Amino acid sequence: MATSSPFVHLHVHSRTTACSTGRNRIDDLVRAAVEDKQSALALTDHGNLFGAIEHYSKAKKAGLRPILGCESYVARKTRKEKVDRDTNPYDHLTLLCANREGYQHLVKLSSIGFLEGFHTRPRIDRESLVGNTRGLIALSGCLSGHISRMVLQGDEPAALRVAGEMEDLFGKGNFYLELMRNGMEIQSKVTEAVVRISKRTAIPLVATNDIHYVRHERLPHAGCAALHQHQSQSQG
Repeated sequence: MATSSPFVHLHVHSRTTACSTGRNRIDDLVRAAVEDKQSALALTDHGNLFGAIEHYSKAKKAGLRPILGCESYVARKTRKEKVDRDTNPYDHLTLLCANREGYQHLVKLSSIGFLEGFHTRPRIDRESLVGNTRGLIALSGCLSGHISRMVLQGDEPAALRVAGEMEDLFGKGNFYLELMRNGMEIQSKVTEAVVRISKRTAIPLVATNDIHYVRHERLPHAGCAALHQHQSQSQG
């Protein structure tokens, strides 16, 4: 996680994230951000806001600006039908609160995911996003994001189309394309395509890194990267 100011981590998971893919205690995340002299820290657990209050209070106490968010699961067809890898898969989308209104909308979206869209994951969809995007900033997500998946399937025109649709949905200046550097070959392929898409659309880029462990040495084994690669190509 170590880096130099003024970089701020905007895509971060704690142990409250769905499916236990994160292993970080919020205390450890906040401490690491302070040690790195960062000014703010986001928390974007998968599919829920369970750690939001703890993150907000502990980050504020440590002198950090807390950024509340969620890496949402978005059903590609509809949240009202079960997950189907071929006809109704879901993609990841990073959502960040820019203000109180955004937090209220994110709470509503999280509730919709659990109450109306739960099937293997708490899913939302485009229908639930419409009318609930004010105050939210969206980032294109990890290797399991819709744009990334289109790139990995060799369909960059579709990725370009999706990027435009997302900017239309959230509004100009409220949708960003995520750049990551994690040493994975498929990530490099996505990053190169995302830069091209940004140049063609003028959608801004933002550097994130999908943090699941505070320090690299805390990875449980060398197979984690391979596991992430496998999940991103299926339903992560």
